Parts: sequence; structure tokens; C-alpha cells
Amino acid sequence: MKQWNMTDSSLPHAEFAFPGPLRDALVASILAGRKTTTTSLLVEYDVEGEELPVVGRRQAVVDSKSYLHDPGFTVTDETVVVLERFRLINPELSPIY
Repeated sequence: MKQWNMTDSSLPHAEFAFPGPLRDALVASILAGRKTTTTSLLVEYDVEGEELPVVGRRQAVVDSKSYLHDPGFTVTDETVVVLERFRLINPELSPIY
């Protein structure tokens, strides 16, 4: 994921984990440039009724209180999307934080 500071709040929001300490730690890692990948289960997209990620999709990162970060806010950009069996995922590519 690439990261920009922007001011267009019309972008869809990226919410990492549920609101609380884990989300705040993940957002802090994104803002610090330590978290540059993410891993999700395919079933989560079905349950949430969300489309699968596509290269080029941009989302505004929000914290536990759903606040956009100022000045501007952080935007993630999908640069690579891979569908893989869970057991084949390299854990080094998706650290927790």
C-alpha cells in the first residue's frame, strides 16, 4: 500500500479491525509506515457484502472514533491484490503491528 495525505473526504473509509486498541495500534503502524500489507479472509467480504479489493482502490484510513487524521488524512492505495489459501500466506508479509 502507498500512503498519501489528502483532503478529499469523499473516499470510502478503510477500517482495520474493530474500534478499540487493536484498530488504534494498526492505524498507528500505518501512519508510521510499518504496516504496508493486510490480510483478510475471503468469507469476510461475503458476510459484509463488500467487493473484493482491486488494484488502484483508494480508501481513507480512520481510527477507532472514525476520525480522519488531520491535516488531511491518510489514504491507502491497493497496489497488489493476491488471492491465496490461508495456509500458504507468508506470515512475514502481514504482521499484526
